Amino acid sequence: MPFVPSPSTCRSVTSGCLAVAIALMLVLDVRAEDKQQTKTTVNFEGVVPASELLGREVRENSTTLAAVDDVLVDLHSNYAPVAVVKPFMRTSNETWVLPLSAGNWKNGPKSTWQLSTPQAKLLVQNVGSTSQSPIPVGVVSGWLKGFSITPPWKEDATVQQQLQFVSLKSVLHQQVKTPQGEPLGEIQDVVLAPAKQKIAYTLLAVPAQTKAGKNTAVYLVPLAAYIAGNEAGVWVLELPREDLTREEPVAAGTFPDGMPRAWIEYVSVRYGGDIEGGLQATDRLKKLQ
Repeated sequence: MPFVPSPSTCRSVTSGCLAVAIALMLVLDVRAEDKQQTKTTVNFEGVVPASELLGREVRENSTTLAAVDDVLVDLHSNYAPVAVVKPFMRTSNETWVLPLSAGNWKNGPKSTWQLSTPQAKLLVQNVGSTSQSPIPVGVVSGWLKGFSITPPWKEDATVQQQLQFVSLKSVLHQQVKTPQGEPLGEIQDVVLAPAKQKIAYTLLAVPAQTKAGKNTAVYLVPLAAYIAGNEAGVWVLELPREDLTREEPVAAGTFPDGMPRAWIEYVSVRYGGDIEGGLQATDRLKKLQ
């Protein structure tokens, strides 16, 4: 079995350990017996990129009901349960909410979110104001229960204090830096997993110098691989640029429905966490100094 530093070891040393661990994760093959002991795959059924979802129509059969304006997300626990939609033929400041797991996403040149009749009727009954930011978890829980959907989080006092929902649009074009504060890239897109009510992963655009000149390569990076930065609007990625760029870039217009094993192991080894978890806390940066 290839050597991979333990989580406790990697938490206590500098990026040298990280470079060794990631090189092994990204390059070495893993034997069959190891695959039986380690979570090796995560699949997302029916991923939807935010870039294609925002602004699209919500329909009941052939009737257009609304347009998707935003998605509410809790970044630290990775929940993306509801979309904010603006109804047609209503006042300009009115908004509705709709569970992200409701209906079916119809891909195509004119992608739409297709609802069944019962869901469309519930949509009208669940008018809510999303002007408050961040939005408390109790409000979002109430919206979900109005659709007879059980919230995916535990409803206790601790959770009530931890979860806060913000605009997904605020994440797009988020700046990403190295732990040393050097620019690395920006969030080009956020890909959602509606069935899981989560963010599946981000697409990180990284400037690159090639023989043909300056270019931009786009890489799949899970939310749980980032650390919330000390600066507003900035996330930090500990993975060295040279290790990130060893990955195969994501081709334009493609959105994988699975998570590469290297990232599953990276998050597990580096943070002792779940690949489907959320943003790492800012306190993590203090351990790197």
